Amino acid sequence: MSGILLAWELGGGLGHLGRLLALARELAALGRAPILACPASTLATVARLAPGLPVLAAPDQERRHAFAEPASFAEVLVQFGFDDVDLLASRARAWRTLFERVGAEVVVFDYAPVALLAAQGLPAARVLFGTGFACPPDRAPPVSLRPWQDHYPDRLAFNEARMLDSFNAVLAGFGQTPLARVAELFTRVERNALATLPELDHYPDREGGDYRGNWTLPGGVAPDWPTGAGPRVFVYLQAWPGLPTLARALAMRGARALLHVPDLDAATRARLEALGARCAPAPVDIGLAARDADLAILHGGHNATAAMLLAGRPVLALPRYAEQALTARALIRLGAGREAALDDDDAIAGALAVLLDDPEPARAAMAFGARHAALQAPAARRRLAGEIAALAGSVADSDSGSDFGIFTG
Repeated sequence: MSGILLAWELGGGLGHLGRLLALARELAALGRAPILACPASTLATVARLAPGLPVLAAPDQERRHAFAEPASFAEVLVQFGFDDVDLLASRARAWRTLFERVGAEVVVFDYAPVALLAAQGLPAARVLFGTGFACPPDRAPPVSLRPWQDHYPDRLAFNEARMLDSFNAVLAGFGQTPLARVAELFTRVERNALATLPELDHYPDREGGDYRGNWTLPGGVAPDWPTGAGPRVFVYLQAWPGLPTLARALAMRGARALLHVPDLDAATRARLEALGARCAPAPVDIGLAARDADLAILHGGHNATAAMLLAGRPVLALPRYAEQALTARALIRLGAGREAALDDDDAIAGALAVLLDDPEPARAAMAFGARHAALQAPAARRRLAGEIAALAGSVADSDSGSDFGIFTG
């Protein structure tokens, strides 16, 4: 089978998948035929978006604990039961079996910490590929993911020790050198290709980051904006009780709102449309939405936020998780957006007014996009694919490649 395996195990949404499919397309253009290992829940989506791409179900990584506000990368891993040595070792062995089955010469890891642990000591080259959040820097004490809150250094140290003991027990079983810190695992790679921009790194004080831009795969329906002359506002959020209030605030500003809300129920859809919003029935092409919008309202997911900023569009972030809150704080530092809590209608209305009336956030977003145009160029993407292909051996004649039917959706 193929010598290049793309491994993804944690995280929801389409950000990870879109990034890996974009990389798969670049590898295919170089004549390489990667295999994707991804959560079983996404197999049908892969079959629809990339019908020719070989795909395998990754070992199960279901969430085991409801950890209240994880504040370090180790605490994120505790949520998945990785502090249980027997469970962690079982999952790591499953990954090793998959590596052997594929005949992996290179493994690309996107938020796949157990796969990375399992790969230690094997001959396959290792490449990290993901946003800053999934590639934590190796520091002591552990970097807090919630610097705006006091989560007690002793608690972070305790959970770091729990995860470190588990990781080292598995490494000992593989005959590998123990780690001094959990994040040291992410230094045992040939490449740490950060699929982000420096200003959007979830660890803004990282030193020497190898930034490769925002990776998304074009796809989705074209935006169908409401008619009129008001500002175009693209809203991509999960269902939440405040949606009608947000739609009402947008209508009061004369905005032409286009919403994509997965799993939106019929009654709420009718309420939103009665307020003048248009609800897209399927995922909207983010690139096209970014081209046309005047403002985006998002939870603060990395890929969508980066796509909007690179197109020069300001963003109102309404975070649900720490990862999104860190992106929201990056928006504030850039001056290209605002943040508000989901349960604070007044704050949302105030931030909306600023972003629609003040030209400065849009100027800051335009400056951001101009600074990073080179990182988004096709040549920059092809360069990373070439580096990965070279790790697996000489690059095949590009005329022998296949595009796997990517992207068909």
